Amino acid sequence: MSVKQERGNSHSGVKVSTGGVRVYRKVFAKNRRYQFYNEYLCSRYLQTLGSNITPQVISINHANQYIDYELCESVEDDKNSNLDYLELTKRVHAIASHKQGLGIELWASEPLLNLRDFLSQLGARIKRLAALSSEEDKVIISRCGLLDLYENKYKQLEESLLDICLVSMPIFSHADSGVHNCVRGKNGALLMADLEYAGKDSPLKQSIDYLLHPKCQRCTDTHERWWRYFDEEVFDVADHRVKRLVASALSLKWSIIMMNEYRPEIWMLRVSADESRANKRSEILKRQMEKAFLYYRICDRIEKSEVPYGLFSQSERNFISESY
Repeated sequence: MSVKQERGNSHSGVKVSTGGVRVYRKVFAKNRRYQFYNEYLCSRYLQTLGSNITPQVISINHANQYIDYELCESVEDDKNSNLDYLELTKRVHAIASHKQGLGIELWASEPLLNLRDFLSQLGARIKRLAALSSEEDKVIISRCGLLDLYENKYKQLEESLLDICLVSMPIFSHADSGVHNCVRGKNGALLMADLEYAGKDSPLKQSIDYLLHPKCQRCTDTHERWWRYFDEEVFDVADHRVKRLVASALSLKWSIIMMNEYRPEIWMLRVSADESRANKRSEILKRQMEKAFLYYRICDRIEKSEVPYGLFSQSERNFISESY
């Protein structure tokens, strides 16, 4: 990957290491120390599971918070890549389940360990949005009625989910699952990269988040196979009664995530990654709100659907997957 990628929280690109070797370096912002170590430890963990799972770590610089990986290539987001990703995910799950003695205790970001904690986190997201400091943004959000919709849907989900216990065993999750966070190794194998949010998590969360993720709307040809794998081989049968409600709650969460750009601290990160965005704020916020409504509108549909995919039209998928 020779093109430098700016992320606000981290940036990456090809560098020459102190030993004179060309490497792929990922540098983390100073306030991202937890994510820096989480990525490093998850990389090391996956390397213990076998080859061709994640890029080889060459070195780590604790003081300057960067990790040097072996050189890799970018990935095309197509049917073949998504099939490779499904097979890679299945292989990680299978190997990890036979090596429980490794005793990994690295949890994914905001893991879905129990529904009470998940609902608390979801409620906190709504409160942060309601507590915006900008009066102009408050007026915009109030007029569109989105906050009221969030709060009403949250109350419905809380009544249905609060006292339910999940039974499916946690698995190792890429967390921000998808080909968009993968690279190709020297031999062409698909490898999991960008592990800063990875760790043990509920299979319900990993499976449904993948199907809802904006970047996973670019190619949906493998969505049916992805869901069938989790539904038939990973979930505990006791969780089948609750998976639609969990899907609805995760769709609500994605809707709220689309509104992150209204939060000043998030907006500053977006601008730090690309300063040209500062001049397009109103346009970006408008588009993000439209995406938020799309995710909100499928909350009820996904709760009634047999499967948590195929609920967006082609034009909606194109729009959701577009970067700003």
